[in-house]
Amino acid sequence: MGLACLPIRQRGASPRPRPRAVPGWTPAAWRVGRFAATFRRDRGGSVTVQFALVLPALILLSLGTVDLGRALLAYHELSLATFEAGRFAMVHSASSKDPATKARIEALVAARLQTLNPARVTVTHEWGQGRPGDFVTIGLRYPFSFVIPALPAIELGATTTIIIVS
Repeated sequence: MGLACLPIRQRGASPRPRPRAVPGWTPAAWRVGRFAATFRRDRGGSVTVQFALVLPALILLSLGTVDLGRALLAYHELSLATFEAGRFAMVHSASSKDPATKARIEALVAARLQTLNPARVTVTHEWGQGRPGDFVTIGLRYPFSFVIPALPAIELGATTTIIIVS
C-alpha cells in the first residue's frame, strides 16, 4: 500500500474520530463513558490487589521457614547435649573416683544448651547398677513453641544409650 492511499488530514481536523450520536447522550455522559472505558482498560491497580492477596501467604511461608529452622536447631542442641551427657556418664561410672550424679549431668546439659532455656529441659536417666558393662540411658525433653500462633506446641526429645566403660 503506497502513500497515495492514505487519507490526508485537513488542517484543524480533530485527531480523534467523533463518537457516533446516541439519542439521549449528552457531552457529560460521553466524558463519563470515556472515563469508564479507560478505567476498564487500566490494569495498574490489579498488581496492588494481587500483592495484597499474596502477601499473607508469603509472610506465613517465611515465618514457617524460620520456625522450622528454630525447631531443627533446638533438636540439634538437645541431641548434642544428650550425647555429651551420655559420654560423661560412660566415663564416670559409680565405681570411678569421680562418679556421675543426676545433678552433675543436669549441670552438664545446662552448660551445653546455647539457645534453649535449661530450666524448661527435662532430664531423665537410667543407670542400672552403674558398673562397667552396664547401660546408661540419658533422655532430654523440651517443650517447643512456634512463632506462628496457629501451630501447636510440640515436645522435642533426644535419647542416648551408652555402655559404661570405667
